[in-house]
Parts: sequence; C-alpha cells; structure tokens
Amino acid sequence: MKRFRPFLYWVLAIFLLIGLFYPWVGLAALLCMTAPVAVAFYRGRYWCGNFCPRGSLFDQVISKVSLKRPIPGWMRTNAFRYFALALIMTLFSIQVFLAWGDWAAVGGVFLRVIFLTTIVGVLLGITFNQRTWCASVCPMGTLANLAAKSKR
Repeated sequence: MKRFRPFLYWVLAIFLLIGLFYPWVGLAALLCMTAPVAVAFYRGRYWCGNFCPRGSLFDQVISKVSLKRPIPGWMRTNAFRYFALALIMTLFSIQVFLAWGDWAAVGGVFLRVIFLTTIVGVLLGITFNQRTWCASVCPMGTLANLAAKSKR
C-alpha cells in the first residue's frame, strides 16, 4: 500500500474542499483520529508513516520548501507533547459539546480543527523540519505512542 502514499495528501485537500459545502463530511475525520491509535496497538506508529494524509502532505510537498532546521529540544519533550495533546483535545471537546445535536455543526468542528492544525503543521514544517508537527505536536501521534508503549 505504501506506493499510494504520495497521493494521500490529495485526500486531505479533497476532504477539506468537500467539507466547505457539506460540513457533515467532517465526521469522516474520526477515521484519521481513531485509526492511528488502533493500529498502534499492533504496529506502533505505522499509520503515521504509511496512511496519514497530513504526513503525506508534509513529506511530498512541505519537504520541498522546508528550511530543514532541527526541531527545538523543548518541542520534543513529553511535557510539550502532553501539553499540546491536552490543549488541542480540550478546545476540540468544548467545540463539539457546543455543537452537539447538529451533525453538520459537529462535522464543521472537525473540519476547522483539521484545517487549523494543518496550517500550524505547514508553518512548523517550513520553519523547521517538514515533520515537526508529527514529531512534537500531533495529538494522534502522541496517543499512538502511548498505545504502542502499553502493548509492550
């Protein structure tokens, strides 16, 4: 399946574009939120390197414009990763709670979070290494790490 990986960033672009017109499509993001964690119990962060559309964007597009500077040490600490996880999930949960009952609004929450975090990931990827988001901020990557460690 790895041979299709270079094209996965189109899934992200199409998802966001369709979501502009049909916000309930944002609920499909649950796949990219649960799959990395589920796969991690069996294969570690295999999802991140082989199926993640955002990772594909970073590797195939952002790597061409990245300054390729080292990720700051403080961004690679578990404390920072857990802080980013808590912050992102708290803000996300509040928005879902406020939108609950309207599936289009809930889907819109998913779309906004994916759009905004992709923008942050692109900026980090250009400023530092293309996979800075993945290595230091991604909440699903953090949860996948925890899941992989729990199976040992």
